[in-house]
Amino acid sequence: MRLRVSFEGQAYASYLATLQTVEGAQIWQKAGLKASGKAILIDIPGNLLAEEDYLLTLIGVSSQDQPEEIGKYSFRVVKK
Repeated sequence: MRLRVSFEGQAYASYLATLQTVEGAQIWQKAGLKASGKAILIDIPGNLLAEEDYLLTLIGVSSQDQPEEIGKYSFRVVKK
């Protein structure tokens, strides 16, 4: 599954995305993501996702390796 996440604010050297269930169980994480303008394309393996609600946390990482949370994004998976 591919997500396009748009965000506001400054640009970072790289980004980290973490995916959790709404109950708080972490199921996936990817570091070293790069932005294209004010958006990031994130590919999440579809076999990890069931039909439920999820929370994606996006973290910006500065060139000095300092992390800063950019935002949290909720979404629901519905399989057809």
